[in-house]
Amino acid sequence: MNMREEKEASPQPHTYIKQPKSKQRRKVSGSEKLLGRIIIFGVIMFTISEGFAVISATKNLKLPFMEDVFASGSTRFLEWVVSENQLTQKASQSDATNPIPDPPKGTSLHDSIPVGLNSEKVTNHDLKDIVWDLELSQNVIEAYIQIEEDKIEPMQTESPQYMSTWTWAYMQTFQEPFWHRALYEHLLEKLGKCSVLFFAIISKEEFHFTLLTFHKNERKWRHYNPLRSLGHRKEERCIDIARNFVNIVEGWLEYIRPQARVFIETKKKPTLVKQKEGLPTLVQKDLTPTEELTLNWIMQNPFQFPFEDDMECAQQTVSSLDCGIFVMFYMDKIAQEQPIPKSVDKKFMNEYRAQYVTKLLHHKNCVINRL
Repeated sequence: MNMREEKEASPQPHTYIKQPKSKQRRKVSGSEKLLGRIIIFGVIMFTISEGFAVISATKNLKLPFMEDVFASGSTRFLEWVVSENQLTQKASQSDATNPIPDPPKGTSLHDSIPVGLNSEKVTNHDLKDIVWDLELSQNVIEAYIQIEEDKIEPMQTESPQYMSTWTWAYMQTFQEPFWHRALYEHLLEKLGKCSVLFFAIISKEEFHFTLLTFHKNERKWRHYNPLRSLGHRKEERCIDIARNFVNIVEGWLEYIRPQARVFIETKKKPTLVKQKEGLPTLVQKDLTPTEELTLNWIMQNPFQFPFEDDMECAQQTVSSLDCGIFVMFYMDKIAQEQPIPKSVDKKFMNEYRAQYVTKLLHHKNCVINRL
């Protein structure tokens, strides 16, 4: 199946991501590149040395060129598109605990997003949302996931593993081919080698991120909500999404277990493949070593596990837009096998935002490394 066919087969979930206006590129002069390099490295130095002071340092940042800051020849890439003319819309709200002028913001995109990172982008709008203490879109968390996954060797066992934030959006299509591609294939690849499996999920009604984790060695699910004071009905909706996710995964485990031994003995697995005409069909493909690890684990373990709603994790302030950054913070702590603090102050999270900007700008695909 080629990439074009995969994209045509993908559903179009109604979810949120920011999209810059399309704009024809112009030739960038040497002086403009030099100026851009100076400004961007200035941002890096502010970020490293001053922490959240980068917010005030970049409040009026305007770069006089358009360039892909993140680009890669592979199907997974980060891209920061910088253009002052792309700043088109006002932010919907600012953080009442740290009031700032409403910065411009990108538009919303509700379609044409394939599962995973095939065409994810981190835009200049996203970068400014991070340093301006605003809400984060899903592509920002996808970028975080890519950065963390890049640290893990393909066959590394007892490692943290990450599921795409788009998984839940695709599950809501209720179409088995997309469930297979968005969830089942990734579970088969990652479950056997993980120590913990992360599901960053979103309640689209509130545009609120929470974190669902499967702690394989402890044999339990845990749900982390960075804003438990959402209100009873909204909080229950977030928990319901997490429980639905658990039910779907455990249903898959129950379905796979009777077939696992056959897959291992034949070294084959059934995989849905899109056809030029008609419905996708199951074909037999070779089993990978990591998939065999998963199947062995499934045969040796139950398919239902306790679910806990964590009541002690650090909380964002009620008026803040920090749920996305808190979810990344939770994943950091859990992946490092460190306890999640019961509380953190605003200054700490501001510094954490600044550290994440630094990670993006230091990423191997960042174009400032090629200027």
